[in-house]
Formats: sequence, structure tokens, C-alpha cells
Amino acid sequence: ESKETKSIDPERLYELSASLGYSLELCWSAQGSPELMDGVFVPSELAKEGIVLTPLTQKSVVAGNWHNYGNNPLSSQLRKELIPQLREYLESRLPEYMVPSGLMVLSQLPLTPNGKVDRKALPVPDVASSVSMEYVAPQTETQKVLAEIWKEVLGIEQVGIHDNFFDLGGHSLMATQVVSRLQNTVQLELPISRLFENPTIKQLGADIDAIDDNAFLAERLETISNNQEKFEEIEL
Repeated sequence: ESKETKSIDPERLYELSASLGYSLELCWSAQGSPELMDGVFVPSELAKEGIVLTPLTQKSVVAGNWHNYGNNPLSSQLRKELIPQLREYLESRLPEYMVPSGLMVLSQLPLTPNGKVDRKALPVPDVASSVSMEYVAPQTETQKVLAEIWKEVLGIEQVGIHDNFFDLGGHSLMATQVVSRLQNTVQLELPISRLFENPTIKQLGADIDAIDDNAFLAERLETISNNQEKFEEIEL
């Protein structure tokens, strides 16, 4: 008595794919069973261009990526050290406008089935996370107002007092916006050079607080800060 099987003649699959406008790609199964095969139907126009949507190669039968089952406890710290070093190197070799605003460390590059870098699969760089400084919240009224302006101009959600404006993606045009908003917000005319000389909120805040006519400025900053807190409460 013959044993019933659920196998399919590959020739029938080839005929089916051709009748539907597809090309059939076959290889030995990734499960390692000699009686099994993996197959994928690829649109004929893509197959003619050599584009295969699934990497059906003999590499698929190789054991899994074991690095996915473990981790390096020091990798996070190494990344924090590497990014500032790389940024410093690039700044010493490239003009300001060519230095990337965000840097990210990847364990490996995502590849297409053809072995090229899959740009669409690359993660979006988180500029704020590429800054190595630990987050310290603004304390003074000046720092709070500066932080709000920086977040709006840079388009990020969090800014610490030790974060460098230019490391967060800022450039000369954004620096001009910061100076302009300071003038509109607290009627303070600040030379743009002061931001380049004091690129962190702590440094720039201390520089602003040192202005002679500080009494009016402090009162104005406190009023703005209180209004921002009320607005946040209303939103909640």
C-alpha cells in the first residue's frame, strides 16, 4: 500500500508561476530537511532585473546568528565614547556644514538580497541620543527659557544644560533663530558670537545672567517661565 504524500511536483509550480506572470525561485529548505525546499514567487518584471525579494541562497541553511542571543555589557559605554571621538575627528577634517548632525553606531548594516546597503531599512538617527553628556534639567529661569527656545529651534523634545547646541544639530542659521527668539521673547539683543562662544545652556545662561541690566531681565524671564508652566498645565 503506497504511502500518501503531500508533495508537489516542482514542474507544476513552475507552470503555475508562469501562467500568473511570476518567476519561481527554489532552494533547499532552511530547516535543513533534505526532502524540503523553500520557494518564492517573484513578479516576472522584477526577476528580469535580477531582483529577488527573499534571499533564497544556500546561506539560508547556515546556523542562526548567535550574537542575537547575547550582548556586550560594555557596548553602551563604548558607543558613548566613540561618538564624541568620531565627531571631534570629523570637525578637525571637514568644514562645519559637512559635519553630520547625528551619528549612530550599528552592529551591522542592513543589506538587500543583492548585498547592497538597504537605505530604507536604516534607522533614523536620534540626534539627542548621540550626545554623550548625561541629562541635567534646567534649573534657573534663564536656563528654562533657553531650553524651550532650543527645543523649538532644534525640533527635539529634551535639552540638558550641558548639551552642546551644535552637537545637537544646530548650525549658524539655527543660531540666528535662537538670537532672534531671545530678542522677541525677553527683548535681549545678544550677538550671535556669544552662542558660538557659549554653546551649552549652562554657559550661555551664565553669560546672559551676567548682563548689567539683570533686574529687568530676571523679572521678564520669570514671567515667561510661569506662563509656560501654566500652558503645560492647561494642556494636561
